[in-house]
Amino acid sequence: DDKNPCTDDSCQPQTGCQNLPNTLKCSDGNPCTIGDQCQSSFCLSGSKKDCDDGTPCTVDSCNETTAQCEHDKSPCDDG
Repeated sequence: DDKNPCTDDSCQPQTGCQNLPNTLKCSDGNPCTIGDQCQSSFCLSGSKKDCDDGTPCTVDSCNETTAQCEHDKSPCDDG
């Protein structure tokens, strides 16, 4: 077991241990991405979490520490 979630581990008497790449879902460690997936033995980040609150006068983001969406007020032009 190579402790890599992006490989399937096996041991064959003829060839020894093998760690073959898989395409499973995984976690890149960033709670602000969704749909992370294994590719070529590495966990690749998915898309950014959608934090849009639909209000044009806020700056929307995801806090990587809390995994929560934040909506900071920004100056808004009334036009």
